[in-house]
Amino acid sequence: MNDDVQSCEMTEEANSKQVPPKLVDYSILFFSVFSVLQKLGSDDRPEVRNSAVRTLFQTLSIHGQKLSKSMWEDCLWLYVFPMLEHVSHLASTSSRDEWQGKELGTRAGKAVHMLIHHSRNTAQKQWDETIVLVLGGIARLLRSFFSYLQQLRKFSSGKPFLFAYLMLMIGYQIPSSFSLY
Repeated sequence: MNDDVQSCEMTEEANSKQVPPKLVDYSILFFSVFSVLQKLGSDDRPEVRNSAVRTLFQTLSIHGQKLSKSMWEDCLWLYVFPMLEHVSHLASTSSRDEWQGKELGTRAGKAVHMLIHHSRNTAQKQWDETIVLVLGGIARLLRSFFSYLQQLRKFSSGKPFLFAYLMLMIGYQIPSSFSLY
């Protein structure tokens, strides 16, 4: 019993001497996470990059109301739009060659390969899937935060970027004099 009292007193004394925890600067934390997710969003492995893209846009969707206007502008111009542009470039320059699945062994003297669905049998198709995730994420952000995002200083300069990108995606040629930034 006496040991319990001493233990309790020691705990109270230790608690009174603890330094209060520092407040976390969430903007630095968010931007650190966004930076890592943006880099992973162009990873060669489709599962990694698609997970990173989903995570980035889910995080922005869930925590967007906590971001200031300047943080939103930074998110759009440092992470979201550059990710769209980079992923689009990687998709357009990726291989269109069909892959044959990994060789699993042989049967009756012939190689047996793992089946790959026709929608994922080229690098370009897998990058196109990533583009769809990025565009879907942007659409969700616009749907959820449009009235707030409209108030941003640079928001209207992002409209031509998105419009030009969408025009390119459906096959229209954009004049070389047109600048996305």
